[in-house]
Amino acid sequence: MRIPAGLLGVFFSIVLMAGCGLPPPLTPAAPQGPTSGRPGETYEFTALTWDPLGLPIQYCFSWGDGQSSDWTCFMPGGMPVSATHAWETAGEYSVRVQARNIARRVSEWSPAHDMTVRGQGGYPDSVVARIPVGCAPFGMCILPNNEYVYVANRIGGVSVISTATKTVVRTIATPAEPAFVAATPSGQYVYLAMANNTVGVIRTSDNVIVKSVAVGSSPHELVCSPDGNRVYVTNYYDHTVSVIRTSDNTVVANVPIPGYPWCVEATPDGEFVYASGRGTDSVAVIRTSDNQVEAYVEAGREPGDLEFTPDGRYCYVSCRLDNNVAVIRASDLEVVARIPGCSHPTGIAILADGSYAYLSNYHDDYVLIARTADNTVAETLQFGATTDFSAVDRNRSEAYIGVPNKDEVWVVGWR
Repeated sequence: MRIPAGLLGVFFSIVLMAGCGLPPPLTPAAPQGPTSGRPGETYEFTALTWDPLGLPIQYCFSWGDGQSSDWTCFMPGGMPVSATHAWETAGEYSVRVQARNIARRVSEWSPAHDMTVRGQGGYPDSVVARIPVGCAPFGMCILPNNEYVYVANRIGGVSVISTATKTVVRTIATPAEPAFVAATPSGQYVYLAMANNTVGVIRTSDNVIVKSVAVGSSPHELVCSPDGNRVYVTNYYDHTVSVIRTSDNTVVANVPIPGYPWCVEATPDGEFVYASGRGTDSVAVIRTSDNQVEAYVEAGREPGDLEFTPDGRYCYVSCRLDNNVAVIRASDLEVVARIPGCSHPTGIAILADGSYAYLSNYHDDYVLIARTADNTVAETLQFGATTDFSAVDRNRSEAYIGVPNKDEVWVVGWR
């Protein structure tokens, strides 16, 4: 209920007598309201707080898009007050509220209430940035805190991209041509496979290569175990996967793999590492407890990139010569679906909630967005350029996709 005009006059007289030494209202709690919505639709948010002296309070909402509400009418403390807003574009927004009493004393801004405004398809579907990097960007990874993306360029070392500014903030010179990169769970190090048959260890605090580990011939992709104790790297010409102990950066095992090992990925629980390779139709399932191959999965011709859903139930595999992406059910190692429409598929990136997979295509100019619930293609993004390996910023739900013939990394996000 509103404060009657007569009662407001009484309060105003008290304020005049008290002077300007009155305390402000208590800082409001984060506003209450929906957490997701669509552009152009109106949503209601509610706030409340109290004044130490029981003075009437009004509220101002900040919507996180550069706009704020008008001050509401004065209300008694402890009574919820609502305001509405519609966002014009998709994105991630922080809704906050501030309170002001009749003495014009203003509280601090409240904690944020996060609001995700999704595109019409319910997923990121717009190129929001094109970031120049080195020549022919290839493998990439993102730090666990989602602050930086590391991109291995065929020529030009490793580019370090800030996800906040969408710019290259550092370029790391490398002693040989880089291939793939993988971050440790702590984010303290990034492991880098190079053409001189070594794996470099980049310290992320200063982006210096602090160690070089000799592995097999032509190392390619790497993955760090979820506990951070091991790094697995494929050796293309040695037909092996090397296992590096991270505590002392020593190779403790070399696991034989059929064909020419190309990509690796660890299950979220860390019990297995899947490895794919050219010249074969199978994906090897390596048991991490003893670094032995437990099984082979006939995935399709020339399996390449591998990506697990966040819950670990399914592994997506790009089958380059079949022009599709196979979906392996981890519980019984059965291929339960295939996503068609690819053209020499390479990179696979899955959103943090597991809802959509972004499938790059090296022999054509588009990215497929596949809905993981039924493994159907929801949308085709026309890039007009070759697309390759990728990484996901899980905080912002943005996909970073290499565009090697443009020497750029493109960011698919909300617009």
